[in-house]
Amino acid sequence: MERLDIALPPEYVAALERPARAEDVSRGQVIRDAIRRDLKRRETAKTPVRADERLVAPLRALLAEDFAYARD
Repeated sequence: MERLDIALPPEYVAALERPARAEDVSRGQVIRDAIRRDLKRRETAKTPVRADERLVAPLRALLAEDFAYARD
């Protein structure tokens, strides 16, 4: 296992104490579990099927007049 030093604000360190004590594990284990869950969530996240509105909006504006006058 590789060691990684991270800097956390004091309030994060204090907040880690509660679940660590409740689960009788180390703060490091709480952090590792949280990272594992987040990485799994990111791997299984679905990409949106619809087009990105930031890309579609300018195209829609550009073609609005053409569509307004289109007959079929």
